[in-house]
Amino acid sequence: MIHLPGLAHNLRDETSGLLYVYPPFIEQGFERNPSPMITEGPGLGSSKSVKAANVEPGRPAGGLRESNGSASAGSRSCSVDDAAIEALFAEDARARNLPPVVYVIAAYNEEGAIGPVLDGLRSPICGLPAAIVIVVDGASDGTAEEARKHGAIVCDVRVRRGQGSALKLGYRIAREGGARYIVTTDADGQYDPADAEGVLEPVVSGTADFVAGSRILGRDETTDPLRALGVRVFAGVISLLTGHKVTDPAFGLRAMRVEVPAALDLRQPQYQASELLIGVIARGFRATERPATMQRRRISETKKGRNLQYGIRFARVIATTWWRERTTSAITPATTRAS
Repeated sequence: MIHLPGLAHNLRDETSGLLYVYPPFIEQGFERNPSPMITEGPGLGSSKSVKAANVEPGRPAGGLRESNGSASAGSRSCSVDDAAIEALFAEDARARNLPPVVYVIAAYNEEGAIGPVLDGLRSPICGLPAAIVIVVDGASDGTAEEARKHGAIVCDVRVRRGQGSALKLGYRIAREGGARYIVTTDADGQYDPADAEGVLEPVVSGTADFVAGSRILGRDETTDPLRALGVRVFAGVISLLTGHKVTDPAFGLRAMRVEVPAALDLRQPQYQASELLIGVIARGFRATERPATMQRRRISETKKGRNLQYGIRFARVIATTWWRERTTSAITPATTRAS
């Protein structure tokens, strides 16, 4: 576990804007998660004297109330990501000198599922050596330990911030560690690792900057008709809004040049798939899709919520991202944009 040693510290999550205030702890071997208070951030209450509830491992930090007590004079502020990267680079020398390809995986409570996923990832891939970076997002089980046993570089962040925040941290680790290409996949085994090479190849060959797998072009082994309908509906909406043909807006197996996510305005702490895709298209990167397989879930459970809840949140991310990119980048309404 990454303990962020020597900080009687405030850690600001750049994605959510929340400020986590931790009590001081120094010992590298300290295994119990300290109990932070959240003192600043959007959506927090205005009471000046309400102390936030403790954040236990695996519990989302959102929804806690404000405590306007100031940190001690000797404490220093830094972002969660800054502190996590600093600690990871000190703890695991491999992270400072990464190979050209890095698999980036966000994981939350995937003990029992993540080991087989890691064993299926290939190195070399497209003729290049690869490493695996796992960002453990506030897990309360043995996800981190299992990933380490299977050879992954593990960044174990103590607070649960969401898959989007974890992936954003993983992108930065890949970039600062010297990688050239990123491949993302999920920790639950729903993506066939054999598809990764076909998704990465256009990026390595220089014909694309960003490639997403597509169950529509490939095969979908899942049996949820509402999710299948949602994939097609949201693909049509994004295609219409951006003027770029999309068949699958929510596929987690992707490949990209390491510079791509660094150039985007990624704000979503959880549902990042459509934000990433729309941002890539809006900023003019060469994006395409490749056939891939969506496998049945065999071990773990979905963390995305029920269909209606997931659909509403996914739609909200599409709308807010498209509007933001439309006003800040080259994206234009589909009626005036060449397809």
